[in-house]
Amino acid sequence: MAHDAGLANLPIAPPFRTHLFKSSLSSTSPPVSAPSQPSPRSSTTSIPNNTPTVTSRGSWSWEHFPSSFRTGSFAENIEVIHADTLDDFLVDEFSLERLDVIEAKLWRVGYPRAPRCLTTQLQLGRTIVLTKALDMHLVWDSGKIFIKPLPRYLLEDEFWTKNLSEDIRKTALGFLHTYACLITHPVDLKIALEQNLLPRDNDGSEPEWADWRKVATEVLCIDTAIQVHPRFRRGELRLDRLNWIYLMKYLPSVRMYNSPWQNYTDFVTSNISWVTATTVYIVVVLTAMQVGLSTDALKDNAAFHRASYGFTVFSILGPIIAATFIALALVMLVIPNWINARKASLPLKSTSPA
Repeated sequence: MAHDAGLANLPIAPPFRTHLFKSSLSSTSPPVSAPSQPSPRSSTTSIPNNTPTVTSRGSWSWEHFPSSFRTGSFAENIEVIHADTLDDFLVDEFSLERLDVIEAKLWRVGYPRAPRCLTTQLQLGRTIVLTKALDMHLVWDSGKIFIKPLPRYLLEDEFWTKNLSEDIRKTALGFLHTYACLITHPVDLKIALEQNLLPRDNDGSEPEWADWRKVATEVLCIDTAIQVHPRFRRGELRLDRLNWIYLMKYLPSVRMYNSPWQNYTDFVTSNISWVTATTVYIVVVLTAMQVGLSTDALKDNAAFHRASYGFTVFSILGPIIAATFIALALVMLVIPNWINARKASLPLKSTSPA
């Protein structure tokens, strides 16, 4: 992968000098032969048979990488990670495309400050939820915050000395910088290990606080205004506002940043609930108006009569209009899903026997 134009502004070296783990020995490379009969849902990319065995320091430690990653418009393909697909994996792993398209609106969803430490996250009553997607890292919702575990290869020299693109390097630096902010105290380190946010050494031993403190201190010295992706100049991002931004951006389709609904029943139930709550309030107001019309002070008041008439009409039409909008939104949600499901199934049908 070639250097981008601005890569000269970034150091082609690790942002730390301290090694967190005692063992840095690499293991053998991934499997050197592809399955003889790949699944129709799997990638057909073959693995070269001449992949060298990696055993010396300074080469990739393959056991620190996942075994595969997803590709395709519908994530229908599975690519095995090896020397030929490593660059594609890194592009996918450090993709922030969903946040890049709304970068100008990120001021609405997060303050321009470093993320708060893990102890503070728990103090705020948030449960740590592990996520694989980097664009969900440090996104929070009511009672929970999504955090992507720190991969071991980000703590190895070999990653930073590889010929990375500027975008990947900036994103990786920003991601690593968030962990230096999340873990600022021995208690934070304990929480990170309990929640499986930090990797362990090859022998299963846990990082020591003294070593992590040195690494974090060195990482915190980087210039976040220049050397990291713009997303990481903000700390935690609020999920409900991200959803609203995506919803308004892609109207009339119902597209969310991270859908809170697991199925159509959840969608209808969550939206009917606020209609029900509103209906209860309408009943209370209508009852109060009825009482008001029976009093001497208001029974001859023309303005109160007009207001009562208008609110009565609204109370009749309001729930009907709201239910209609929910039904239309459900249709706009169902139809694209069915279309996408149909498109995703076409490759399967084309490869099935006649």
